[in-house]
Amino acid sequence: MSEGLKSADWHERARAVRALGDSQDHAGAVRALETVLRHDPAREVRFSAAAALGQLGGPDATALLVEKAASTDESDVRGAAVISIATSRDPSAIPGLINLFRLNRGDDDVSAQNHARHALLKIGVPVVPQLLEALNDPSAKVREAAVEVLGEMGNPEVADRIAALKADPDFGVRWRVENVLAKLKGTKQ
Repeated sequence: MSEGLKSADWHERARAVRALGDSQDHAGAVRALETVLRHDPAREVRFSAAAALGQLGGPDATALLVEKAASTDESDVRGAAVISIATSRDPSAIPGLINLFRLNRGDDDVSAQNHARHALLKIGVPVVPQLLEALNDPSAKVREAAVEVLGEMGNPEVADRIAALKADPDFGVRWRVENVLAKLKGTKQ
């Protein structure tokens, strides 16, 4: 397998990377995939490395995926990292996923943030306490995303916490709060 990672042909490297996703040597596979994720020149191979890390799972793999999701790598590689987090549903990714909402470097960040919302929803109930904390975040983007994800979860028990943001200084947050509260009110009935 290590010969495949050294191949000049990116197709061969990608095959070797995908095989690492099924490795029994978790620590060795994560180390090899970390090198690929950070240094391989081919976007397709880095994309495959993100998917393989998601297959392996575990806090060490998740930490690398969170780091890649916040990086300046190409959008599809960053997206693959967040999709892999969603697949693994690892709660250790929650702070990193929430932190993605702080980024403001352009359309690639918007795409990563959309993937982060989806990943948070896939992780489910374990995200609620940290999203409730994020309602007090200094960043309006983080507050708005927290309101949105909590609303998508459809838990009417958080409505009071969300309602506290009706007077938020940011229009986008206030708008999201009104929409989410209307939706949650509909689920209470």
